[in-house]
Amino acid sequence: MIYSKEYPNQQILDLALNKEILIGYCNRKAYNIEPYKNWFDKWYEKLEPEIYFLNKLNKEFLKNIEIIIFAASWCGACRVEIARFYKIFDTLQIPFDNVTVLYVNRLKKIPGFDITPFEINRVPTFIFYQDKNEIGRIIESPKDTLEADLLEIQNKITLS
Repeated sequence: MIYSKEYPNQQILDLALNKEILIGYCNRKAYNIEPYKNWFDKWYEKLEPEIYFLNKLNKEFLKNIEIIIFAASWCGACRVEIARFYKIFDTLQIPFDNVTVLYVNRLKKIPGFDITPFEINRVPTFIFYQDKNEIGRIIESPKDTLEADLLEIQNKITLS
């Protein structure tokens, strides 16, 4: 199986869970597939981004950084934070051009695709890059909320 941007939203059978999971590159269309649609829609509708932080986020900053997200379709925290991330970007009307979402298996790996350099130990992991340099990470759960942590990363960069 080829896990690439050209073939997104692949699924494999997880024998331990005895169900299909997402693996490799995924795009928004993955959340139109059951059972992923069920949890994505539930959390997307339920979560309301914090307007205070949204008003302080710089859309140009978010449009001009690269974001790589490592997630797992079997992970409860991933389900919530992925839906929240999409809701934030949709609310701010930011395109997903610079966002890559990669789904891992229960070993936090993608078969045939070396993610070792990213040092993924927990999911979700959001990695933020500016000019190919890592400028921040959100690992497993935000310190505060996803939008507050995004603002913290933005402020760290714009103040330096």
